[in-house]
Parts: sequence; structure tokens; C-alpha cells
Amino acid sequence: MFASHAFSAVVFREAGWWVIEIPECGQTRQCATLDDVDRTARECVAALLDCAWTDLEADIVIAD
Repeated sequence: MFASHAFSAVVFREAGWWVIEIPECGQTRQCATLDDVDRTARECVAALLDCAWTDLEADIVIAD
């Protein structure tokens, strides 16, 4: 798979949610499960870049 754009996202728990901060585009999202983090982050950036979320690669960092 070729990713046209890669970005980083920092993830942490807050009040029972996984909070996703994407510093490169100044966006924050949340999701219920850790399994949803990658797709949620990629869908967020894809909406901003007007591309398919599958064209993106996310480097997910789980904060302590």
C-alpha cells in the first residue's frame, strides 16, 4: 500500500474516551476504543485534505 501522506497522532485516555490529538492540522477527535483510533485519525485528516482515508498513514503514539 502506498500512502500519499503520513502524519502523527498522540493518543491518551480521558474520562473513558481515547482522545486523539493531530498536531500537524490542529485537530482533536475522540473515540470509544483503541481499535478505532487509527481509522478515526485518518478519516479526520482525509476530510481536511479531501482524499480517501485509505491513502493516509498514521503514526499513532500512545502517551503515558
